[in-house]
Amino acid sequence: MSKLRKTSALAGVVLAVGLTFAGATSAQAAGEMGKVLNPTVKPDTGTSATSDKPGVELKNLSAANEVSGNVNLVFTAPANSTFNSDSVAWQGYGTSSGSGSYTCVRSNSNKTLTCNNVYIFLPKGAPNGGSGSYQSLMPSINVSYAAKEGTQYSDGTFNLTPVNGNFSALSSNLQYKTSASNTTAGSFTNNTIEPGANGTVAGNIRNTDTAKNAKGNAVLTFKAPSNTTFANGNVTYIGYDAAGNESYRGPQTGCVLTNSTTITCTLADNNALTIPAGGSQGFQVNVAVDSSAAKGTTYSDGSLVVSNNSGNISATTTALSYNTPNDAEIPVVNEGVALGSVVAAAGLLGGAAWMRRRKTAA
Repeated sequence: MSKLRKTSALAGVVLAVGLTFAGATSAQAAGEMGKVLNPTVKPDTGTSATSDKPGVELKNLSAANEVSGNVNLVFTAPANSTFNSDSVAWQGYGTSSGSGSYTCVRSNSNKTLTCNNVYIFLPKGAPNGGSGSYQSLMPSINVSYAAKEGTQYSDGTFNLTPVNGNFSALSSNLQYKTSASNTTAGSFTNNTIEPGANGTVAGNIRNTDTAKNAKGNAVLTFKAPSNTTFANGNVTYIGYDAAGNESYRGPQTGCVLTNSTTITCTLADNNALTIPAGGSQGFQVNVAVDSSAAKGTTYSDGSLVVSNNSGNISATTTALSYNTPNDAEIPVVNEGVALGSVVAAAGLLGGAAWMRRRKTAA
């Protein structure tokens, strides 16, 4: 058999697997479990989270004995993930070789993958602690946007039960971690609102990933700036593309006016927050400015807080702020100049009338 280097590329989501070996003695070539993998995957919705598949490594380091037999394999997916195929790909390397797939069945809403009575063969490993014989079992998963960014999930399981041959029973956890998301506080423009009038303030969340939309569950909490109250619980979302051009807008659902200075929006599942690749999304709310607000002042102590976040959405805080206009400039009249102007004008008018009388008399 040709030797297949361990550096061969693997496709699909790679699940981290920590495995334990049960029951073999030195006289039994029962196989062992390989290294623990812990891939980083990006939460997604409805599609494979990455092009890398899960990897569960079986190994045989014995130079004297092969390990083979029919076995039952049962995988359970870690939290916020599901299996997306009724097969498990396998790849041999070291003194093993070849590749293929085992036919399996998904159940439990695609959270369980069972492969019954599959035959696995591990050739003799290299002597003197050499490379050994390895086979990777690679189920494929989807990771939901409900997975929280930058988080480790280790509650999946793997179990191998021998049917015949000389494998021992093996068990393990399955795990993966999610990547940090790419959403940050975006830029915003202060609106100018007259004291005693109504207007709008807005916060903005930016997606710095230019290749993929950011999506996830989130709670948005709006706090009104000083000297304002929210006129109502209405929130308008406004999407901007990578060039900063407005591409869509509409009423945000899931929002309630908690009190006169707080609005809370719960965005989840079909109402999840989505921000276009390389773009941003603004959230605009209506405020009433107190008549007592000082003129010529910027009030920037309001906030939009993103919390209870998941998927590709980060916990973020951005400011809500507005300006008040300066006092209108009223021209100051110099009374002395004004009086002189009046006198001069009266003199001119009087002179004009005298000239008209003289001309008539002549």
